[in-house]
Amino acid sequence: MFGWLKKKPKAGEIPIPASASGRAGDARHHWAQARAARKAGDSDMARLSFIKAGESLRQAKQAEPDQWDTAASPLQEEFRTFVQNDPAYQAVMPLIRQTIRDTPGILQTDIYKALPDVPRESVSYVLYFAADLGEVRREKKGRSYAVYPST
Repeated sequence: MFGWLKKKPKAGEIPIPASASGRAGDARHHWAQARAARKAGDSDMARLSFIKAGESLRQAKQAEPDQWDTAASPLQEEFRTFVQNDPAYQAVMPLIRQTIRDTPGILQTDIYKALPDVPRESVSYVLYFAADLGEVRREKKGRSYAVYPST
């Protein structure tokens, strides 16, 4: 029934069939939107579409746990590659880097306060990917994260 899952997708192909429905179909749609927006130079729309694709794929995996794992890694990798050149990431990361250099171990909630002109969602987005990319280290501390420069 799901033989297409065992096939390795061609390079650049979204590993969710066009016939997929439900959350998987939504993930495919948002992923395609992210690619189109990225190609058009619309970083804000690309970022939003990648986030929506990831959430839709997460929900599809909850509904059908073993069926969408093959799509998760390529989506994450493509999003990670986008983030590295995302103007929003590039604008906020130097501010975060300076803040954690000045106060190693600062709580993420305190970074929001230290950067009042930066939307909280932007700080969260940048910190998540900065940790993923090895630019900072985050350690769970209560209901927040302590953030350190990478070592």
